Amino acid sequence: VVAGLLASHSSNKTVRTQPAAALDPGQWASLPTAPTPRQELASAVTGNTIWVLGGLNASQATPKVEKYDTTAKTWSAGPDLPLTLHHEMAVTFKGEVMVVGGWVPQGGVLNATTSNRAFVLRNGAWVELPPMKHARAAGAAAVAGDKLVVFGGQAGGKLVPETDVWDGKSWIDGPAFPRPRDHLAAASDGKAVYAVGGRILSADENRPFVDRYDPSANKWSTLPDLPTARGDLGASVVGNRLVAVGGENATSVFNTVESFDLTKQTWSSLPQMLTPRHGLVVATVGTSVFAVDGAQIPSHGVSTGIAEVLPFAPAGSTASAGNGNSTSPWRVLHEAPTARQEVASAVDGSTIWLLGGITDTSTSTTKVEGYDATLDDWKAGPDLPTALTGATAVVYHGDVIVLGGWEPEGSNVRAIASNRVFALRNGQWVELAPMPSARSLAAAAVAGDRLIVVGGQANDQLVGETDIFDGSTWTRGPAIPTLRDGVTAVSDGTFLYAIGGRTTPGQDVAAFERFDPGAAKWTKGPPLPSARSSLGAAMLNGKIYAVGGLAGSNVVGTVEIFDFTSGAWGPAPAMRTPRHDLAVQSVGPLLYAIDGGKVPGTTGPTKLDEALQP
Repeated sequence: VVAGLLASHSSNKTVRTQPAAALDPGQWASLPTAPTPRQELASAVTGNTIWVLGGLNASQATPKVEKYDTTAKTWSAGPDLPLTLHHEMAVTFKGEVMVVGGWVPQGGVLNATTSNRAFVLRNGAWVELPPMKHARAAGAAAVAGDKLVVFGGQAGGKLVPETDVWDGKSWIDGPAFPRPRDHLAAASDGKAVYAVGGRILSADENRPFVDRYDPSANKWSTLPDLPTARGDLGASVVGNRLVAVGGENATSVFNTVESFDLTKQTWSSLPQMLTPRHGLVVATVGTSVFAVDGAQIPSHGVSTGIAEVLPFAPAGSTASAGNGNSTSPWRVLHEAPTARQEVASAVDGSTIWLLGGITDTSTSTTKVEGYDATLDDWKAGPDLPTALTGATAVVYHGDVIVLGGWEPEGSNVRAIASNRVFALRNGQWVELAPMPSARSLAAAAVAGDRLIVVGGQANDQLVGETDIFDGSTWTRGPAIPTLRDGVTAVSDGTFLYAIGGRTTPGQDVAAFERFDPGAAKWTKGPPLPSARSSLGAAMLNGKIYAVGGLAGSNVVGTVEIFDFTSGAWGPAPAMRTPRHDLAVQSVGPLLYAIDGGKVPGTTGPTKLDEALQP
C-alpha cells in the first residue's frame, strides 16, 4: 500500500497506480459527461479526483482545467493553466499536480511552439518550475521511485530520444529512450515506468512497442509487444495489470482494451470501451480504470466529453465470512453495510437498491442501501416511511416502488400485512394508491407497461388475487394457478413469470407459471427441477436464473436456468454460500446475489454480495 501511495502519478495518457494485486475486470459503464469536450489533453489524480488539463476543443486549444470527483460523480472547474497547451504531459508528484511540455498555439498555428516549461499547482495557483532540458509534445510522463520521468514525443518535426528526470529540485538526463516515438502512453507500478505503443510521427506508422524504465537501475529494457499496434492511446496500472486503452491508426479509432500481466509477462484482452476514442486520458482510482474525453474519428476531428469506467474486483476473492465453495465461479464483492434477509430489491440504472428486511437483531428495518455495480461500492438511500419485511419492489416509470410486506408492532416484526405502496421521487418517498390486496412474501414485476403483483400471504392465508397497476389505478386480474408465498417473479417485458414458492410451511413447490397482462391469462410452464421457496430470480442474457432458497428445512445455493429457446430448465454454478430470502438482480453481464439468510428461520441474515458472469 505504501508503494501505491508513493507512486501516485499521471501523464498525458495515464494516471495513478494501485499496489500489485490480482484483479478481474467487470464491464465498462458510462459516467457523467465532462463539461468541456476535448482530446490530446493531460491528466493527473489526487485522492479520488481526476484532473483533466488543456487539450484541443474542436480545432482550438484550451487552457481549461476541470476535475471529476469519482466518489460524488460530479465535475467542477479548476484554475486555468498559465498558458494554452495541448499534447502536454501531467503528473501528480509529491502530492502536487504538475504539467510539462506540450504545444503552445500562436495565431492560427496550433503547434507554433514546442514547450519545455514546467508548472505546478500550489495553493490554488500555478507556479513555474525550472524547465525541462528538452522541449517535447505528444510525449509521456509518469512517476516511479520518487522520480518524475518524461520521455518520447516530438519537437521540430523530429522524435525526441532524450529522457528527462526530475527529482523535485532539478532536471537531469536519464538514459536515452531506446525506441523513440510520439503519441505514446505511460504508466507506473510505483517501481518502474512503462512506455506503451505510440508511432513514428504519423498515424500510419504505429508501433506495438512496450519499454520499461527502472529509476533505481537507471536502465531501459524491452517487454513483449502490444497485441494491437496503436498510437494516441491511454494506459494505466491497476493491481498487477498494465492496461492499454483505445488509440487510432490512419483510418480508424480503437475501442480495444488489452492487459499485460506484470507478473506473468503476458498480454490478454479485456472488455472493449463503449465508445472508441483516441487522444483520451486513462486513470486508475481505487480498483477502477477511467477513460475520459478523446476523439471518436481519426486525427483531430470531433472532440468528446465522454467518460467511462471499468471496475475490477479481487480475483477469486474469498474474503467474506462463510464463503462456502472456494472454487465457485461466483465472485465475492464488497459486502453490504447491513446484514438482512426478507429484503426487497430493485435495479435503477447500475444501482441495485435493497429495501427493508430483517436485520441481525431480529428486527425489521427502514434502511435503504444501494449497491453501485459499476464501482463495487455501497451508498445510503432515504429510509422507508415505515419498517418493512417481506416486501417486494420494482422500478416502474422511472421510480423505485416498494409494495406490501409486514409492518411491525412492538417486537412483532410480522404484525400487520400491508397493502401500502411507496414510490421514491426526487429523493423522498411518496405514498401511492394502495394495492387491492394486502400481502407479504409476494412477488412483483413490470410487464406490458403494467406493474403486476402476485402470490404472498396475509393473516396466515395465501393470496390468490393478481393485482395490476397502470400508474394511477389498481385492477384485479385472474388468480395465480398455484397459490403460494415465498415466490419470486421476473419479466421479459411482455410476460410475468412466477417461480417456486410454498403452499404451506415446509411444502415447497416447483411451479413455473406465466401471466400475460394483454390477454389477462395465466399459463403453466415446465416446473423447476427442484422445488424451493424464498428464492430469488433475474433475467440475464434472455434466460431466467432461479437462485438459492429453502428446500424444506435446508438452505440451498442451487442455481437453475430456464432457456426460452429449448423451453427447458438446466443447471448453473451454485452460489458460494447458500442463502434464502435474498436479493437477486442482474446488471450488465453479471448476476448478483446479495444478503439473505444462511440458516433456516430469521436468525442468520448476511451481508454477502456475490456475482456470477455466465
